[in-house]
Amino acid sequence: MKNLFLVIAFFLAVFTANAQQTWSVGAQMSAIANKSKYVGGMNDANALFTHNPYGSGQVGVYLRKTINSHFSLQSGIDFAEFGFSYVISQDYSLTNSKSHYAEMRVGTSITRIPVMGIYNSKLNCRNMRFVAGLGLSFEAIDDKWSSETLRALEGEGLGNTNIATMKEVTRSTNSVNGSFICMVGVEKVFSRGNILSFTFQGNHGFAPIAESTVSYTVNNKDYSHTFNNYGSYGAMTISYYFLPMGTRKMNKAVKPSSIQN
Repeated sequence: MKNLFLVIAFFLAVFTANAQQTWSVGAQMSAIANKSKYVGGMNDANALFTHNPYGSGQVGVYLRKTINSHFSLQSGIDFAEFGFSYVISQDYSLTNSKSHYAEMRVGTSITRIPVMGIYNSKLNCRNMRFVAGLGLSFEAIDDKWSSETLRALEGEGLGNTNIATMKEVTRSTNSVNGSFICMVGVEKVFSRGNILSFTFQGNHGFAPIAESTVSYTVNNKDYSHTFNNYGSYGAMTISYYFLPMGTRKMNKAVKPSSIQN
């Protein structure tokens, strides 16, 4: 992990130096759904059991370089949480429906450095444009991450009789990974060149970076399933790009008034 932080520090130092003249700096926030994949164990699952996408948030700092009126290059660094989510339905009180589902979540942080080429259409009369992007990403997690949890599930409001148990054993399998990324959305370009962006993004990892085995008992029958996580996710994202101080060339390149409708 020390080598990773050195790479990140070097990456940020280089692009920060360039950002003062040719790059616009942006902040990004996302709601993401990370999906893992069944790879082993029992094929049949109990009707009470569900394997859900792992929902979390993502924050990042990005740099974007305008190449011409239609193309730009974007890179940066972001941080999110990924993992596994297992749910079992259980008896519950009609006055407390929140106890209907017992969820077991296990996750850890993931660091991502994406590089993406972006195409944008011409601005319309409202200074908005369509954007789409493709690229690759470098990702890293803690290579020593592991987790083990045992939980007894109870029927809330119906006494303390255990109706099931659930256990997870999770570990990282690769500390680094690569992935394919894509993006589509719309942007609002303001008069000084600042950009507000709303996009949908997808990320597909090339190799599994974590493995989790969940075991549970329902009605005296044992079940066990194993899942891999590639770091893949879908995201709804909002970003805001500031115009760097003193960058008159970029201001002229993206200023809406300079584009004829």
